[in-house]
Amino acid sequence: MEYQLAIDVGSAWVTAALADGGRVRVVSFGGAGARLPAVLYLGADGSTLFGHAARRRALADPARVASDIPRRLGDPTPLLIGGASLPVASLLARLLGHVVAEVVSQTGGPPTSITVSHPASWSPYKIDILSGALHQISVDGSPILATCPAPVAAATYRQHLSARTGDPVAVYDLGAGSFDTAVVGLDAGSGDGPEGGRWVLRGHPDGLDHMGGRDLDEAVLGHVMNVLGDRVAGLPWTAPPEITTMPRTVPPIDPALLSGFARLRAECAEARETLSEDTEAEIGVVLPSVVTMVRITRAEFDALARPALTETVAALRRTLLSVPVDPSDLGAVLLCGGLVHTPLVHDLLVAELGADVMLDVRPAGEIALGAALIAAHEASPELASPDAVDGGAGPAADKGHTGVPPTGLIAPPLPTSVPPAELYRSRPGAAATAQDQASAHEPVAPAGHGSRRLTGPVRRHPWAFAAMIIWMIPLIVIVVVLFGGGSSGGWAEEYHYASPWVYRAQEQAENLPPPLVGDVPNPGPNDVTVGGSIEVAPVTETAYALFRRQQRDVQVTTRAVSTDDGFAKLCQGQLDISGASFPKEPTATCGQDQVSAFEVAHETLPVVVDRSNTWARCLTLAQLHAVWGKESTISSWRQVDPSFPDVPLTPAGFNPGSIPNAFFNAGVNNGREEGRTDFRSYSDGNAIAQAVGSTRGAVGYVDFPTLAANTERVSGVQINNGAGCVEPTLENARAGRYLPLCKPLYIYVRSAALRRPAVAAFVRFYLSNQAEIAMAAHTVPRDEAEVKESVEKVDELTKGVGPVRPG
Repeated sequence: MEYQLAIDVGSAWVTAALADGGRVRVVSFGGAGARLPAVLYLGADGSTLFGHAARRRALADPARVASDIPRRLGDPTPLLIGGASLPVASLLARLLGHVVAEVVSQTGGPPTSITVSHPASWSPYKIDILSGALHQISVDGSPILATCPAPVAAATYRQHLSARTGDPVAVYDLGAGSFDTAVVGLDAGSGDGPEGGRWVLRGHPDGLDHMGGRDLDEAVLGHVMNVLGDRVAGLPWTAPPEITTMPRTVPPIDPALLSGFARLRAECAEARETLSEDTEAEIGVVLPSVVTMVRITRAEFDALARPALTETVAALRRTLLSVPVDPSDLGAVLLCGGLVHTPLVHDLLVAELGADVMLDVRPAGEIALGAALIAAHEASPELASPDAVDGGAGPAADKGHTGVPPTGLIAPPLPTSVPPAELYRSRPGAAATAQDQASAHEPVAPAGHGSRRLTGPVRRHPWAFAAMIIWMIPLIVIVVVLFGGGSSGGWAEEYHYASPWVYRAQEQAENLPPPLVGDVPNPGPNDVTVGGSIEVAPVTETAYALFRRQQRDVQVTTRAVSTDDGFAKLCQGQLDISGASFPKEPTATCGQDQVSAFEVAHETLPVVVDRSNTWARCLTLAQLHAVWGKESTISSWRQVDPSFPDVPLTPAGFNPGSIPNAFFNAGVNNGREEGRTDFRSYSDGNAIAQAVGSTRGAVGYVDFPTLAANTERVSGVQINNGAGCVEPTLENARAGRYLPLCKPLYIYVRSAALRRPAVAAFVRFYLSNQAEIAMAAHTVPRDEAEVKESVEKVDELTKGVGPVRPG
């Protein structure tokens, strides 16, 4: 097929998009999803690994790893990798070549053009090096090679997706390795589209080459080392993150120490991401001289980050003055990059620009999509018809070209977005996202069927590592590779338990047995086997993560697929416990005397709007369906209700095909798991809250704990399902009154299994600590009376069962 390819290379991630006949989509890199880690590993045999595979090798062999490549572009000093000196441009060419090869493998042929985006503040010298790296790629068909300023691409995609006005927009791009800011506006005399112009850079873009997430991570590392004091005295922690950047004259460092600091830096980055949604985080330290946890609060992090982030705001101010443009004249400030989720960034920008300026958080991948739109337009200008279903446009082949297509194209919504502190985690090895796979297994219906998201990082105290059970794919793989987790195959079809590597290391230091992965062929007396609903699995795993700190002799293995699958295996005696996202009726072969049901949490997805929305306080199911139905074209609040103001309605939600998206659609769309797809999609509830809160007229949905943590940004919407307006309060969520977006989650336990001490002890703990477990798993705990009833029930069923015996 004939298509155009666009690539956005950041310091931490690579995303790509292709345009085929005017339709654009994000490229999926297999199990890595839509974002490929921008990491290379050069083996001693000359082989090269990329992405997650390279990141795994980095922990054990950092001397052969290259990362943060765009940040180093332009530095004439070669990188030292495994004793060999390699130019930065050569490494970038290898990375770009890998991306192109992956796309060619998927499409069956080469692209007609390849466009790579770059920061607008880059000098011509850096852009020349980027162009040179592009020309080093070996690809058939002699495609046109081009570069494109990232802010232009971001504005292009936003304009086409949302049909915004032609007001100029500012772009604030704060990523892992650099900061870039620019103003982009329509050039009315340069195009032939419906709006009569192309997007071009205005004024003078500005940027900071060494200001990004990695720099703030180093500040967090400094905080850790200061707290540890004498226990880490003399350790070379001020060395750069990768050995590849160190001069040859640096004395050799113990590989174990290098690996320990690589892991510690990853843990500092994780803590920095956690502080975007929580007020404190725990950092695991696993070094030869010390194994401990260090706490950092958001206030402490803000004190570390404020000087650097203040510089980014000053750079944005300089850019606006260079146009010149007043903040009130901007259509929006587009916030790109992982660091824009930091609350302090939002606070500083509001203080600088004023509360009336719209801060529009853009998900990962939109720059690549915008560049693909630009490339498609260059290939076929006639695609600028307003009637096009999906669109594309592209830059001229010359590197100085900054124009973009007219605004007549309509691009599809971003299919996947992974914010830095993502709350919904993929299962290990899955070819698609965890949500995609789960939705294929878990039935969803409005009156009790549904799917729930996987949990994310919430670290409130040392015990709260339970909230990190479901983490990023690379860390899950690290657990398996480095710490001997078993595999049963079929990972792309089932959900498995896995801890982040740093906690596995801590657990090893405390002599805790490793959590098992896969089946337990011959379970012993202290093995507890769990299956069932993928919605309930995160709650169960959170319970086990807390339980195992108190009871080290019990091993719980979770392997979840669906409610029906788990219940069938439970009745056959293959499982001790099965999670269920809807109640199961007793059968002739599996009656009430054989299994016992316990409600463990409530799944609730409140509808939310921005705080300035004073009209949509209560919506009926018919109105929600009108907004979110599959055929919906509603784009203004007045279309929902004639009494509402004519304010643009901007929907936001979880990724199409994800578990919460299916649950939400089933509730508001008469049991159908499909709904409208032209909305701003995210894999992170906190990102949805930020996006809705920063966009007047936006509407979305999040889980209840996320709403509770973001009440200063968004307001919960009451739902009238025919019985009056019901507010998304904790009381209503616990009672299951916020229908149809609220439902109970259950576990079923074999009565015979409850007579075993290990199962009895785990279930007692699970039910007795529901409040802490449910909130950590981003669900709603049951009220105290119901918890007490469940505890009394399990106490009666386990009466006479002795304590767990040492394994």
